[in-house]
Amino acid sequence: MVVTNADKGNVITVLDKHCCDSKLNKMLDDRETYTHLKSNPTASTTKKVNKFDHDLRDGAIHARALH
Repeated sequence: MVVTNADKGNVITVLDKHCCDSKLNKMLDDRETYTHLKSNPTASTTKKVNKFDHDLRDGAIHARALH
């Protein structure tokens, strides 16, 4: 059993763990929707976003050019 908060509605849900694992694995096995990553992109993506934010605040990028 898995007991967790629901996404919405301020309620608690009780789910069968085997059923949840099975459905999750079935979704993740869908290669048209999900692809396996060779590495974690979080650090490089964070660096790019922070640079963009810095450049935007510094005036190197004009907000109007983004529209």
